[in-house]
Amino acid sequence: MLKALFAIAGVLALLGPFAAQGAGQSFSNDASDEVLFQNLCAPQFELYDIGPSIALDDEQSAKLRIELLERGFDPGFDLEAVDAETKLTEAIQMFQAEFLLPTTGQPDLATLFILGVPEKTNGS
Repeated sequence: MLKALFAIAGVLALLGPFAAQGAGQSFSNDASDEVLFQNLCAPQFELYDIGPSIALDDEQSAKLRIELLERGFDPGFDLEAVDAETKLTEAIQMFQAEFLLPTTGQPDLATLFILGVPEKTNGS
């Protein structure tokens, strides 16, 4: 019952300005509405700090490739192939796009964190 009430209220809120316009009343579209629309739809800040690309050792690189493959992104495992780096970059880009990260194709901190690839420690 409560869901239906909220659904009806939502539909009326969406159709309200159009219903008023159809009844002979004009819908105001002044500059303040436009500024509000721009501020809500195009925020001027970065969601993630991209940070520098991380240089990975062999163990981290293998873990990165395995984690990408387990999530359905083929990074390529033939390191001698001509397109080995290209396939890895494309797999990272597709993963970053799916998680709304900046699509750099480089293993940054946010990408490694989401994939569960551990950072290097000072001792290693």
